[in-house]
Amino acid sequence: MSADEMIRAFKFLAISHNLKVMDTTGHDASFISLLEDIRAERDWRHVRAFLTVIEEYSAYFSQEQKLVILDFLYEMLSHQDGDIRRQSARICAKVMAGFDIVFKKELPEDVSAPRIGRRMVDVWSSFLHRMLFPGHMITEQHRRWIGYGMKTVIQCLLSMTEGVRRREVLHVILEHYKSSRWEGLTRFLLLDCLPEIPCSMCSANQQKLLFRFVRRFLNSGETEIRVSALRAIVCWLRQGLKCDEEMKTALSSLCLQAEDPVCVRYLFSTIRALAFGENISIEYDPVVLYIENQRSEISWINKLVNLEILQKEMLEEMDLLKVYQYACHLLNLLQFSSRVTNQLQAGESLVQIMPRLSEPQRYEIVLELIRALGMGKYSAAKYIPPFLGRIYVFMTAQERKPLLAQFRTLCGSPSAAVVILTLETVSIILQHLPGGETKGRIDEAER
Repeated sequence: MSADEMIRAFKFLAISHNLKVMDTTGHDASFISLLEDIRAERDWRHVRAFLTVIEEYSAYFSQEQKLVILDFLYEMLSHQDGDIRRQSARICAKVMAGFDIVFKKELPEDVSAPRIGRRMVDVWSSFLHRMLFPGHMITEQHRRWIGYGMKTVIQCLLSMTEGVRRREVLHVILEHYKSSRWEGLTRFLLLDCLPEIPCSMCSANQQKLLFRFVRRFLNSGETEIRVSALRAIVCWLRQGLKCDEEMKTALSSLCLQAEDPVCVRYLFSTIRALAFGENISIEYDPVVLYIENQRSEISWINKLVNLEILQKEMLEEMDLLKVYQYACHLLNLLQFSSRVTNQLQAGESLVQIMPRLSEPQRYEIVLELIRALGMGKYSAAKYIPPFLGRIYVFMTAQERKPLLAQFRTLCGSPSAAVVILTLETVSIILQHLPGGETKGRIDEAER
C-alpha cells in the first residue's frame, strides 16, 4: 500500500466512524446507552476514549443532551484517575462555553436576538454550586477531587468565553466571594481557585472584593488556608496588580511567627518584595524541604511552594552536585508523589533544570525514567512520557541512538501499559524535535 493509499484509507475510515458516532448520539436511547457504557467501563483507556468522543462532538449535541453530559461529567470529576478528572473538567468548560443557541438569521439594527432555550450562565451557576457543595453523601476526598476540578473548569471557561458572556461567568464566580462564612474545605477551594482568575479581567471593585476575601485568611491558624491565601496575593502581584492604600495597609500588617514553615516565610518575603520593593532574604536548609516534600501529611500546596523555592535557588546554584541531587529529588516526586499537581510540577521543573546537568548526569536521569516505563506500573509512570519526550531533546546525538534502541525494545513488550507509555513518549519526542531532525531520527530508529 502506497502512502497516498494509506492516507485515503485512514480518511474513509475516519468518515465511517464519524457517521456511526453521529448516528449513535442522534438518538436519545443510544445516546443514554453510550453514557451508561462509560459509567460501567473499568478500563481507563476506554473511558478516556469515550470522553474524547464526547469532547469532539459536543458542538453537535442539543441543549438537553448537553445537560445530560454535564451530569455525567460531574460524576467523572470524582473518578479515581487524575487524568480522567482533568479531562472531564476541560470538557465541562467546553460544553458550557458552547451551550447557548445562537440566533443566526440577520436582524434589523434596532431588534435584539430572541432568547432560545436555557442560558449558559444559569447552567454555569447551578454547576458551580454543585461543585462547591456536592452534598453530605460525598466523602471529603471526593469533595476535594471535585473542588480541584473546579479550578480547571474556571480557567478553561474564562479562556473560552469573551465579552458579555465572560463577564457573566466571572460574576457568577465572584458571588461566592462576598461571604467568608464558609466551612474550612470550601474556604480552601475558593482560595485555591483565585490564581486562575486574572486580575486584569476584574474591575477595581471586583479586585477589592477578592482582596477583602483573601485578607481574612492571611493570618489563619490553618497552614493550608494561610498558604493558599498568601499564594493568591503573590500570583496577583506578579500579574501586575496595583495596590491601593487599603491593600498596602493590610499587606504591611502581615507578620511572621517563629514556627512558620519555609513556604510561608518565602511567600511573605515575595509579597514584601513585589508590593513594597523590600529585599528580605530567608535562610533555610534545602534538605528540610526535600524531607517535607516526601511526607504524606504535608499539604500538596505547601509542597507546591517548596518546589518553587528550590527551583529558584537551583537555577542559580553554582555547585552542580547539589543541582544533580535536586534533579534526583524531582525524579522521585515525578514517579511517586501522591498528588498529581506535585508530580506535574516536578516534571516541569526537571525539564527546566536539565540544561544545568552534565551529559553523564542527564543520561542517568533519562535511563531512570526509561526504567520506570519498563516496569509496567502505569500508576507510577503515567506522567513520565510528556516530560521524558521533552528531555530527550537535550541529549546529544551519540546518546540518542541507544535510547531509541531502548524505546524500540519497549515497544515489543508483552505489557500493554509499557507499549502505550513508550508510544506516548515517542510521540512527544517527534513533536519537540526540530523539523529537520525528525526524519533523520525516524530513519535512525528504522536502522
